[in-house]
Amino acid sequence: MPLAAVLDSNVFRSTGDDASEALVSAERHRDVLALADAWTLIELLAHLKSRIDQAYWPCRRAIRRVARRCLDPRDGEPRVLIDTETQIARLLLGRELAGPRASTAEIVRTCQFVAAAEDTQDLSEVAGTIASLAVYVEGTEAWFAEFLRDLTDKLTAASAAAHPIPGDESPHIKIRRFLGSDDMLRLDAEALALRAYEQAGVEPPDPIPEPDIRRVMSACRAGSRATAMALERVLCDGAKLDKTSTPNLIWDQQIAFNIGQQVAGRRLVVVTDDGFFAQAAAVAGFANSVRSVGQYRADLGL
Repeated sequence: MPLAAVLDSNVFRSTGDDASEALVSAERHRDVLALADAWTLIELLAHLKSRIDQAYWPCRRAIRRVARRCLDPRDGEPRVLIDTETQIARLLLGRELAGPRASTAEIVRTCQFVAAAEDTQDLSEVAGTIASLAVYVEGTEAWFAEFLRDLTDKLTAASAAAHPIPGDESPHIKIRRFLGSDDMLRLDAEALALRAYEQAGVEPPDPIPEPDIRRVMSACRAGSRATAMALERVLCDGAKLDKTSTPNLIWDQQIAFNIGQQVAGRRLVVVTDDGFFAQAAAVAGFANSVRSVGQYRADLGL
């Protein structure tokens, strides 16, 4: 089966211009469908709100590399994966989300403007979109932290109810067992479905129909496993839901939703050096859907 490939933001940030250009050429030679993830674009653009942001220049240069690979108008239509929230809204409601942020088309136009701008050129023409995306990112990260806290409370109760273990077994063992179960997938699917209804401004049915929950569970299996791994970090391994860790967890989760998917009849691979993705893919049964940068370059003959 032919390949499609999406790269995480750190690949664009850490790969130099020459290496990036070689990768683009190799992908074209091998007929790989090069894709960008909408969340990656949002994450990179949000750092351009202020030049004092330490990530400003790495992200600005990364956007140029993304644009060269996936958004160049000379190559036809931009190749961007639809974000998970929109996919779930389509699945449950049969329509796009009207808000709460800039449309994918506007995000693409903003990236194209940034990519074409010289280093000395300011970005005032797209400052409004960048500022709104930065606010959206902050709000999403705050929601995700609260989502994890709420899920943690539910998880603690649900793990004991669904998997009662006699004796003196550690609570952490019970929680790890629950995190690996279909009950965890259901809990995450319910939360994602409710989020989609909320963002669409639609009152959710109570309860959400079982076929809908099943569809979300199936579509989001790898992403939900990633959520479970994030929760395991928090509940069992001592990770903190602070301003440093929470952003990483949400972006990891969003990219992980691409694992195991197909695009235009092609197997989609996620290219990243973050071992979190490989672990989530293996747990979800899609180990061949994640490649390290070195592996992917070797696949392309580089």
